[in-house]
Amino acid sequence: MKPPDSDADDYADLTLKKIEDELAVAYYKKELYALLIEDVGVQILRPKIVGDLRGPVSRRTPGSNKLDAAKALLRLLKEADIVAGSFATGALFDLDLSEIEHTSQNLFALLKPLVGEDVGSKDHSMPITTKSARPTMTPVRSTPAPSPGDQTAMSSPYVSATEEVDSESADDSPRMTLGPSGAAMLRD
Repeated sequence: MKPPDSDADDYADLTLKKIEDELAVAYYKKELYALLIEDVGVQILRPKIVGDLRGPVSRRTPGSNKLDAAKALLRLLKEADIVAGSFATGALFDLDLSEIEHTSQNLFALLKPLVGEDVGSKDHSMPITTKSARPTMTPVRSTPAPSPGDQTAMSSPYVSATEEVDSESADDSPRMTLGPSGAAMLRD
C-alpha cells in the first residue's frame, strides 16, 4: 500500500524533471544561438532559423577534403531546418579543413540534445529510423519573424487609420487638428 504523500512526491518529481528538461533546452538553445553568431564557419554561411528546429540530425563522418566537409555542414543545417543565407563560397573554402569540421562537430553537439540524433545508418542515405535520448518536453520552438502583413501577431503603438474609420460613420470619426507645420504644408 502506498503512503498518502506518494502522489504529491510523484507530482514533485515530474515537475522537477520538467524544469530540468526546460533548463537543458534553454541552455542548448542559448549555446546554439551563440555558435550561430560567433563561429567563423557559421558566420560565412549566415544561417537563419525560419521555423521550428527539426531533426533528428545525423553525425557526419569527417570528409577527406574541404568540399566534403562543406557539404556535410550544409546537410547538417538542412536536417535541423536551418536555412543557409547567401554566402561567398570562396570564403568558406578559405577556411582550413579542420575549421569546417570543428564547426560541424560543434553544431552537431548542440543540435543533438535539442532535436535528437539519427543513429540508424552510417551512410546517412537511408530514412531516419531511430532517435537518441533527448529531453522529454516538446521540441524547441523558435519564434518566427512575423510577416509584414501579419499585424494580428503583434501589437503596435501606432493605430491604423482603417481601424478608426467605420464605413457607415466616416463623417462622424474623430479628426486630429494639424499643428502649425502641418497646416503650412497643406497650404503649399
